[in-house]
Amino acid sequence: MVVGLAIVTVVFGVAAVLMTRAGVSLRPLAFMAGFLAIVAGPQAAFHTARALGVIPKKDLTWTFGKDRIPAGYAEQEAALAADGGRFVDPATVFGPGIDTDLVTDLRRAGPGSPFGDAEVAQMAIIPPSSSAIVARYRDNAAAVEAQGRYMTMAAGAIPPPGSDGARTFTRPQGDVVKVLTAGRTLIALSGPDEPTVATRLRDSRIITRGKSGLVTPLDASASDFWLYRPAVLASILVVLVAVATLYFFKVSAWAATIPAPAGAPAQPTTELRGRLLAVNSIDAPFSVSEREDGKIVVTWRFADTKWVDLARAHGMRNTHRIVLELDDATKTVYPTEQYTRMDWSAGTGGGSLRWATGMGITFFQVEHQRVFGLQMDQRGRFVPKLSYSYTFDLQEMKAPLISAVTNAGWHWRPTVWQGPTWLRWLTH
Repeated sequence: MVVGLAIVTVVFGVAAVLMTRAGVSLRPLAFMAGFLAIVAGPQAAFHTARALGVIPKKDLTWTFGKDRIPAGYAEQEAALAADGGRFVDPATVFGPGIDTDLVTDLRRAGPGSPFGDAEVAQMAIIPPSSSAIVARYRDNAAAVEAQGRYMTMAAGAIPPPGSDGARTFTRPQGDVVKVLTAGRTLIALSGPDEPTVATRLRDSRIITRGKSGLVTPLDASASDFWLYRPAVLASILVVLVAVATLYFFKVSAWAATIPAPAGAPAQPTTELRGRLLAVNSIDAPFSVSEREDGKIVVTWRFADTKWVDLARAHGMRNTHRIVLELDDATKTVYPTEQYTRMDWSAGTGGGSLRWATGMGITFFQVEHQRVFGLQMDQRGRFVPKLSYSYTFDLQEMKAPLISAVTNAGWHWRPTVWQGPTWLRWLTH
């Protein structure tokens, strides 16, 4: 999280410098910071609280109710009797015919291992290619904690429990391992394949299956923690989505809003419409037109060319359009931006076409590109040029429009989407 915060800080710092030099407002950065806080803030708070122990750890893998399986196991105390750090009856613990010379005390690995603080922890090698680990701890919580540490060490992750209540994984060497806890006992069985290990688990004489219930979480205290209840998690998700949606539409509009100068009298709609259409008369690289529904459309086709290089024909067309809706009641202009990009190429190796379009609010954009090759005009004839370049500065397109709107005493308030009338409370 610290590294992520550092990266965000650098990106925001560079953006702030570029936007300041371009003379645009830094409100968009405030909007992005707030939106990032809504998305990443709860996650950072959750993981920090878990790291500090405020929230207990729990396996949050959602299996759509499939975790309610007959998973409980009970340990057989008499069969697990131990003395001096060794099981009294290894044949019962590990299986009949076990060679005691192949039984190892895992506590020798030291306190840093999952078995360092066990009361007894032994591993038996069962020829030809199986093994069994049985360890007993002071209580169930210690056994569950050791289970998590062992699986993280052996598998790199904690797999979800299966239908038999055990957590199963396959090691790189190909053998299958099943791990479970029963009371204060940790059991890990390995074998060449799933049926072999499943049979040994079923035939074990040190544990018995219990009644149906929930799989024991990695932290026993987490099972009843209020945050992990499905209704609470669903409610939090709904609230966060609602807050993010409302924030995205409303605050993005605020970030791009430019109010009319204080004291500037609001001009009639017809006067403002005339000023906007008059932008056509200035030396600007875009065109302004009026649609039948009264909205004004500003279009800048800032890249439109065809060229040939290495016997392959290329073409591209990039267009940025701003649709202006004039609201006489509030003396506000609601612009919505649309862009379309198309790149194509064709040659002996086949053809390709890339096309993209979108709409919303673009806070800041400066783009420059140069392509090299023998240029062609609109009729497909070659022209004596070996390169084509274009520069697109969105502020150059918006500046005369914003000036015409605000000088007429109207507000410039961009929208992500010009939705239906009944949804204007959100989009506007």
